[in-house]
Amino acid sequence: MDRMILIAALCGLLVHVSIAKDLVGGPIKPPSYDVIKTIPPKNETANNIAKHFLGRTSGIRGPPSSQDTYVYNVVYIIDDSGSIGNKSFQQGITALRMMIDRKGDRSDYAAIKFSTTASVLFPFVLGCQARQKLLNVPYTGGASNTQAALRLARTELFENPNSGLTPGGGRSALVMTDGQSNINKTQTIPQADLLKAAGVEVFVLAVGKYTCAAIQEMRGICSSPYQDHLFRVDDFKSFMDVVKLIPKSNNLLPCKET
Repeated sequence: MDRMILIAALCGLLVHVSIAKDLVGGPIKPPSYDVIKTIPPKNETANNIAKHFLGRTSGIRGPPSSQDTYVYNVVYIIDDSGSIGNKSFQQGITALRMMIDRKGDRSDYAAIKFSTTASVLFPFVLGCQARQKLLNVPYTGGASNTQAALRLARTELFENPNSGLTPGGGRSALVMTDGQSNINKTQTIPQADLLKAAGVEVFVLAVGKYTCAAIQEMRGICSSPYQDHLFRVDDFKSFMDVVKLIPKSNNLLPCKET
């Protein structure tokens, strides 16, 4: 028992030191969005996803801007590991498809899924094409090789001139995962750092309850400040509920789905 108390105390110390580093020179975020300790209410998470990932300055209140013609290159990095299960995996895929309808600007999407290994599902395509391609993603199961997915996002998509990337466009990636990596995990943060060094703004959608070590990994993967880039939900059904709170956009570039 004494050993468990010591571990918990050390974990708490790491969290508080890490929070203090994030707050230097910046405003203190509301305690209700303390992603280290609690999972925020769904409407709060929806508002933060809308503002920071979807780029909707009004959050979930009010319509998205009709003037946004800036091109974004967005990569979904999708956890396919065995701890998720097929039903939850498909709920996550559904939520990702729904978010395309809610971003509503001239964005191109690519996707990677990872479990024991990682693979590119499709290179950059228009949003309506990405919605269709995500319908056909099978669940595989396996371990969690997060670092391989982060490496692929950089080398095969953002740094590959044949990936369909729009030069000069914005760059962002969303990692949807239910836990800490367990294959070559010492490379997870270094690979995330290389991705960010390539000009990519990295977001994490962390599903479920996390240990201190897992939270620290999620914070290391995402861009700073973590309060704007790390989103938490209870489960994949809750992720769908969160996205439904964000109004749809009428600005999605139309195209023929294939």
